[in-house]
Amino acid sequence: MAVLSLLKGSDTSELRKHCMQRRTHLIERRQPWLDFSRQIAEELIPNRLPYLQDPHGITRAGEHNTHICDAVGHLALETAAAGVASGSMPPTSPWFGLSIRNVWSDDDDLRLYLDESQQRMLGMHNQSNANHVLPELQKEWIAFGTAAALLLEDDEDGHRIDPMTVGEYCIADDARGRVDTIYRDFTMTVGQLADEFGPDALSTTARSAYERQDFDLPIPCVHAIEPDRDGRNPEGDNPDLPWRSVYFELTSGCDQVLAVRGFTRFPGLVWRMGKLPGSAYGYGRGQDALPHLIRLRKMIYRYGQAMAEMADPAVQIPAGLSAHEVRMLPGGKTSVFGQTPVTNLRQVTLRLAEMADAIERTRQDIRDTLGATLVASLRRVTHQMTAREADLRTSQDMTEWLPSLYRLSEELLNPYVEWLWEIGTQAGLLPTPPESLAGQVIDIEFTSPLARKQRQAEVDAIVRTFAIAGEMAKLPQLAHILDNLDVDTALRKIAEIEGAPTSVLVPVEAVQKLRAARAQQMQAQQQAAAAQQGVDIARSAADAQRLSA
Repeated sequence: MAVLSLLKGSDTSELRKHCMQRRTHLIERRQPWLDFSRQIAEELIPNRLPYLQDPHGITRAGEHNTHICDAVGHLALETAAAGVASGSMPPTSPWFGLSIRNVWSDDDDLRLYLDESQQRMLGMHNQSNANHVLPELQKEWIAFGTAAALLLEDDEDGHRIDPMTVGEYCIADDARGRVDTIYRDFTMTVGQLADEFGPDALSTTARSAYERQDFDLPIPCVHAIEPDRDGRNPEGDNPDLPWRSVYFELTSGCDQVLAVRGFTRFPGLVWRMGKLPGSAYGYGRGQDALPHLIRLRKMIYRYGQAMAEMADPAVQIPAGLSAHEVRMLPGGKTSVFGQTPVTNLRQVTLRLAEMADAIERTRQDIRDTLGATLVASLRRVTHQMTAREADLRTSQDMTEWLPSLYRLSEELLNPYVEWLWEIGTQAGLLPTPPESLAGQVIDIEFTSPLARKQRQAEVDAIVRTFAIAGEMAKLPQLAHILDNLDVDTALRKIAEIEGAPTSVLVPVEAVQKLRAARAQQMQAQQQAAAAQQGVDIARSAADAQRLSA
């Protein structure tokens, strides 16, 4: 996927200057989205704040949770992210399949090849770090509207996903709105830089630290991935390596880059929940939940004030009585001179039950907005609820999420599966393709629980159509209306949407042969019955003639 060139002895100062200038421009374009993301992180996901404050920070500890006073938002985000991750890429079951476009023939070799390829690609996926990296990134997809990662080859696991968090990266997209540029700020130690790029590629400062064995000295770095429009990839103007990947130190006074890598395809995975024209960054449910989160924080603060007012009210005391002489604990006795008692300073009617109800409604608004309620409805199947009722309820809950799920498939799932196919093909991990595959186009079909729920409306439409046609066919003048229904196609479409294994369906050609054999058998039975009927008629005629004689 990539060709590495350390460019030893080459002058890369102009390339580094270009990358620095573009990084500055991308940071300026990112700032409005970053400001909004900081507000969301303060109210919803505070462990991202250190990256928003300094992407090159060494320590990520410290007091950052200064706003959150209720865990409902964070827990709802955890639930929604886990639901999206397990619903779109479940680790325990196949979540995609392979098929040949517009081909329905019964080619056993081709079918076995696609099934085996799918199993091996799922094995590659499960052996990588995807199952524990992507669920964490789904939190940022929901909260900030954008999530990003790099898909890189790995000697140990075949490939790995290198996650990026908000504040670390800048992106830009092409004319079609697809992300084609990523600039990432990160920190590596001198020892890590030497292991990755070699001591000779380091700057003077980093090399000096390496020579004095200060291997843990942190060095701020930048990783830039962009289209190679000016032919600076490792092999020059090579159309087979349209993307270049540049590493360089940021603040060490070096004017050269560490390394340049060329990629055959864009190695970034960037998926947005929603997107407006003119902006490369997305918007997510965190922006919608932000007013609810702020309101909840203020309501809980006021509720606490009300509870404190009830537990320790402000009092007024007679003149000449010191405050420390007033005993407010249960059973306390205070001597009062004259007729003026110790009383509350003000009389306040506190409707705590109404305040608690308002707080709970706000909590539910947060769960609904972030998607935790949707995930709960997908899991909730009671004995009192039929499967049909459960499907209707979840389909209604998913309606507002469908655009985001379609974008998830387009920007994350499709590119990722295509990467698996390419890596597996180049590494020789996939089976040998049959000759019948030549010239064919392979399509990806997602079979995850979320993918099936997205297509539930198709099943409902097919079932309703057959039900309506069945009712209409009860009228004698409309009995021929059933001729419009293709039962075989409908059944196969429903099985595909519901995720039934292909092995439970008999191939089309085998069905045709079975029906042809059944038709021949019925025809032979009819001929035998007709022949028997002729014999019976002849015997009856002979008997009648004999009796008449």
